[in-house]
Amino acid sequence: IISVYICPTKNQKEKMKKYLLMGLIAAGLFTACQNSGTTTDENKNVYGVAIDSTVVPMLVAEMKDALDTMPKMDATVTGKVTSVCQKEGCWLKLDAGNNETLFMNWDHKFTVPKDIAGKTVIATGYAYHDTTSIEQLKEYAKDDNKSQAAIDSITQPKIEVKFLATGLVIK
Repeated sequence: IISVYICPTKNQKEKMKKYLLMGLIAAGLFTACQNSGTTTDENKNVYGVAIDSTVVPMLVAEMKDALDTMPKMDATVTGKVTSVCQKEGCWLKLDAGNNETLFMNWDHKFTVPKDIAGKTVIATGYAYHDTTSIEQLKEYAKDDNKSQAAIDSITQPKIEVKFLATGLVIK
């Protein structure tokens, strides 16, 4: 077996140094920007993307009224949690007044604690009109630990306002 070693030229050595330096800088930046996994009082109730603290959130009822004139809208809303998915913490409902709720989820990008019913949240994302199928309504009812009689009583799809959150803060 014959091995051949080719010496890099001066220009190639400079390029290799430059790429090595860029790689080390990039690795350092990625390491510095990673979440250390520790929780501080400041961020322990923040899920998903950070919410701009300068934005004044709308009440759920105000957002629903504003959405009456458009198919969807970006919004930051606040409201009291009435129920949470007890299976995974993957959705919640906010009180919208008049015995109505706002269904909110986040496409499994994060989960929230299952014990936050009664707490106030602020969420950012977008609201839209949607039809929820009978099958999906029954699945939500199961996730919410509803009785079999309550699940069986679901016989019609529901047209409602929903909210896809990108970030959420529990107050």
